Amino acid sequence: MKVATGIELLDSKLGGGILFSTSVLLLGPPGVGKSTFCNYFISQGITRGESCIYVTFNATPEEILTQISSISNLDQNVVREKVIFLDAYSWQIGIKEGKYLVNPADLSKFMITLTKAMTELHNKNLKRVVFDSFSTMFLFVPKDLCVRFLSMVLAKVKATGSVALVIVEEGMHDQQTIATLNAITDGTIKFVMQDSFRIMEILRMKGVAGLPARFSFSFDDHKLVLKEL
Repeated sequence: MKVATGIELLDSKLGGGILFSTSVLLLGPPGVGKSTFCNYFISQGITRGESCIYVTFNATPEEILTQISSISNLDQNVVREKVIFLDAYSWQIGIKEGKYLVNPADLSKFMITLTKAMTELHNKNLKRVVFDSFSTMFLFVPKDLCVRFLSMVLAKVKATGSVALVIVEEGMHDQQTIATLNAITDGTIKFVMQDSFRIMEILRMKGVAGLPARFSFSFDDHKLVLKEL
């Protein structure tokens, strides 16, 4: 079974969507559209009655909530009902308490809190998990430990049958780290800016033949629109 992205051309290329229990690396420079893709992916889960977890490292949950609502035209209360925001950002601005507030340097607490969120959504059709951006973890945790931690986290997420999207910022990591991140995930989507166009390249995806595939993409009337190149 597959989790639909909600983008018609992409889902067609992927044979209906991304396989359950799959992790996908989203690689590209800042500002190229990786977070927009994730927000749209989450919004499509909500419209399908699925529950989601959004791990946010670089913005408050309220900011992400607003972005998801804006991109999808969903009421914010509807988003709140379906999404647990694991907040790995707000501790940086002095907020110390919260049910799903975590310090990214405290890996034990991070894992416990993520497990708690997954347990809460166990019987609520959890299907989508986003890490935006996992590169931030590397600022607080040694590289090797960070990669091992992600491997363990993805194993837990995939055990729920969910699809995990992991954003990684191009230019922040050496080639060995990128190769390792590719090795512990099941697919890679690369985002690039070419002239004034945003380009999405599906480099690999578990269970999908005929790759790589290349698209231009834009956002129009609450939809992500792809054109094959």
